[in-house]
Parts: sequence; structure tokens; C-alpha cells
Amino acid sequence: MTDIDCMVAAARLGLRFNGMQKYPDGSTRPMFTDVMETRSSFMVHRGETPEAALARVRDSYRNYQAPSSEAP
Repeated sequence: MTDIDCMVAAARLGLRFNGMQKYPDGSTRPMFTDVMETRSSFMVHRGETPEAALARVRDSYRNYQAPSSEAP
């Protein structure tokens, strides 16, 4: 993905594009922040779309926030 692709995806999904993060192997991956729901920053993994990465982060956040089913 290019910076422009990432900015377009960010605008479409309601995210903030934080830039491309460099890895020691020379590869880069985009980093976004979900400003609408989780307020967390996340990387898009190799082979993953920004939409899939956002769904992954939001699902994880919702599962973490879910109340325990055990009675106190």
C-alpha cells in the first residue's frame, strides 16, 4: 500500500493514518488509529486489508470489554 492508498482507506473507514512503520527486514506496514471506537493504534499485517485489520482490532476490543458471565 502507498501512503495515498492508506490516506484514502483512513478517510473511508474513519481512521487516522499514522504513517508507514519500518521493520528491520526493510519492509514497511501502515499504522492507523481507530479514533471512532477503540482509540487504539494498530498495524495492518501482511496480506491484510485495512478493513480486515480494523475488524480484528474492534473484535478484540469488544471481546476484552465484554462483561464476565460469572456471578460476583
